[in-house]
Amino acid sequence: MDVTKLLTQQHDEVKQLFKEIESLGDSEFKRRSDFVQQIGQMLRPHMQFEEEILYPAAKSVDNETVLESYEEHHMAKILLEEIEQTPPSNERYLAKLTVLKEMLEHHIEEEEGTLFPELREQCGAEKLNDFGVKFQEQLNELKKGVARSR
Repeated sequence: MDVTKLLTQQHDEVKQLFKEIESLGDSEFKRRSDFVQQIGQMLRPHMQFEEEILYPAAKSVDNETVLESYEEHHMAKILLEEIEQTPPSNERYLAKLTVLKEMLEHHIEEEEGTLFPELREQCGAEKLNDFGVKFQEQLNELKKGVARSR
């Protein structure tokens, strides 16, 4: 499958997790923390794949957007780590989540609105399908690693 479609599907799943967080009551700390954990489990391999496989290939297509994307990933990782280290009852927890959500929304908008269409035009279906296979393989390996560690 076209890697841009797989990545867009994950974008949609992350957005849905943020909607779930927003629907929680103020004292539902455990559930909020669980959703944040799911976001992290989805985003880390997603960002790793983009940084190691997709972005190097995309630099010749749109170097400026790719360089900005690397920096957005860097900041998202830092913020995600901070959120995971902050107790959900902390008064700044929700503010940190809001900043992460807004940053990711901007990042997703740039990828889906600019980078992915450029990749589809420049790389062609076969190359994007090859990337899709690599992405699925990476996710499967990570799932195996998680299953072994349990």
